[in-house]
Amino acid sequence: MSELILQLILFFSFAVIVYLMAIAVPRIKDDELTQGKTGSILPLERMDAFLNSWKEKLLRRLRIYLMKAERGVTSQLDKSREAYQRERQKRPFPSIRSIRRKKLPEKSPEEAPEEQS
Repeated sequence: MSELILQLILFFSFAVIVYLMAIAVPRIKDDELTQGKTGSILPLERMDAFLNSWKEKLLRRLRIYLMKAERGVTSQLDKSREAYQRERQKRPFPSIRSIRRKKLPEKSPEEAPEEQS
């Protein structure tokens, strides 16, 4: 299953690359087109207009979905932060700086037990 997903991602990325390359290729000017042939079988202008409008709609919808996802993630982060703050208020932990180490009294050599060899 993971191989299928990886292959789908790979082919989708290839399609995006081909599409971006096709956009970057300069278009043939109308003067050059009329010199070669008088008519065209494919309505290229209508196809360009359709693809441009479809791309614009798709990108707008994608932007809206991304904004909704961002809002959802932000709300989840806020909820978890509030829950953490509530728990912390119930049982406050001392901050690291407020913890002071108690100095152990130093033992004098007289009090130390003698080592036996």
